[in-house]
Amino acid sequence: MLIKISKKWLNHKFMCSEDYILNICEGTNKIIVSLLKEEEENIKSIGGHIEKGKLKPNITSGKCPYKKDNGLCELHYTNLKPLGCIISPFTINKNKTLIIRHRYSKMKCHGSGEPAYIVFKISLIKLFGEKQYNKLVKEINSEVDLYLEIEDDLYENLLYLDNLKKE
Repeated sequence: MLIKISKKWLNHKFMCSEDYILNICEGTNKIIVSLLKEEEENIKSIGGHIEKGKLKPNITSGKCPYKKDNGLCELHYTNLKPLGCIISPFTINKNKTLIIRHRYSKMKCHGSGEPAYIVFKISLIKLFGEKQYNKLVKEINSEVDLYLEIEDDLYENLLYLDNLKKE
């Protein structure tokens, strides 16, 4: 499926270095990690609690139960990290355009640093693959509208995860 890419949103700046995360970032007090059905068993196997397709937060902190005291995610570089976390910065609006989630524009890290297409490179590669990500980087500042191909299953999963968040 071909979707439009919002160059405006992908050029928004975010400060997401490890130093920033460890020393400044407060993250968010609201956790909404939606899970694919096939991810639920993996999360349960490591002690996660799920309700209506969403990961329940830590009872004490109200934050993700996999967020370490230093603010980093203990699942970050593992195959257990849910798709909803990996692609969290992005959503597809009703016009089939990839944009940054509104809540990301409200975060303390928004407004300075590097463009979203660099900061959230891993997310974009997960959505579109390396070849299309390179096309995005090449054309991000061109005058031409940018469209990228997303696999139908991945597109449907993204919509499914977004719908879970809205419930």
